[in-house]
Amino acid sequence: MGEISPWIKYISDIILGMQDGIVTVLGLTLGLVFANSPVNIILVAGLSTAFAESISMGGVAFTSTVAKRDEYLKIKKMVKSEIELNIKKEHLTKIYRKYGLGENTLNSLIELISANGNVLDNVIISEGYNIEQIDTKQIYKDTVIVGLSSFIGCIIPLIPFFFTGGRAALLLSFTISAFLLFFIGAYKAYSLVGKWYVSGLQIMLIGLLSAIVGGFIGSILKIK
Repeated sequence: MGEISPWIKYISDIILGMQDGIVTVLGLTLGLVFANSPVNIILVAGLSTAFAESISMGGVAFTSTVAKRDEYLKIKKMVKSEIELNIKKEHLTKIYRKYGLGENTLNSLIELISANGNVLDNVIISEGYNIEQIDTKQIYKDTVIVGLSSFIGCIIPLIPFFFTGGRAALLLSFTISAFLLFFIGAYKAYSLVGKWYVSGLQIMLIGLLSAIVGGFIGSILKIK
């Protein structure tokens, strides 16, 4: 059996950032091209959006991870100070009984875990409340990974506009973005679970549909 990559837990963060960045800026470029905006305006708007969006997404990752950490600390405090030992044992028994353990094995396991108060509390928090401890390093890792992934995703639809403009650049941007959205979805299924082509098509179609809305708005509000 192969080793599980430590990066697997960050796949959702990378997908979140990349998908958001690609779709946001692709929608922007579609709207601006159909609104007859010049290339310099598209690049300025796109780069401004890339920086703002990546900082925003990193901030969202930071605050959400901090909230999870605070939730863990609150539950830990409650478990340690407010729940009596016999109630903890009863709670733990209910948790492990669902695994089909025999009574003797179950009782031995409960006594073994209960012998150490810290171990008992940690098991109850993890198994009973389905929440894990989050340290400061993880908070900053999540923030950087989501923010950087979002920035990279934002830059991708802009690349053709550095070399050409108009509908030609838009076609290249749309094609590259569609391919990468499909790749992101396929890689998600490959790394986690699911059929790669189903996941790829799902993320690609959702992303492109969202971006096309920007083009539709731009075609209505075009500069004459």
